[in-house]
Amino acid sequence: MAVSNFQREYGGVIWTNHAMERLSKRNIHQSDALKVMQKPDKTFPGKKENSIKFIRELNGRKIHLVGSLNEYKKWVVVTAWVRGEEDQYGFPERYVYMFVDWMAGKIASFFKRK
Repeated sequence: MAVSNFQREYGGVIWTNHAMERLSKRNIHQSDALKVMQKPDKTFPGKKENSIKFIRELNGRKIHLVGSLNEYKKWVVVTAWVRGEEDQYGFPERYVYMFVDWMAGKIASFFKRK
């Protein structure tokens, strides 16, 4: 799912670039994320002041969103994830991360030998 498939304002909610990137990498449809906000199973205070974490299970996936009200009383979603799932990376990101992991292993083994 490409970020270009998402709308900056959708369902009366503002979606940050970060949130849209996370929705894309985590294969969460914007319509599903909106359902989480509209009818969450649970809500908790977020880590940042005035933010709220919304949680709802949809289609067997536990979707988490964090949002807050802006000065115009509009909701702004700042991030999203699915509990227990890894991000999906496409080309070339996937290979960059694989290389970084490989390189970190080589560096760690180099220092262990000394």
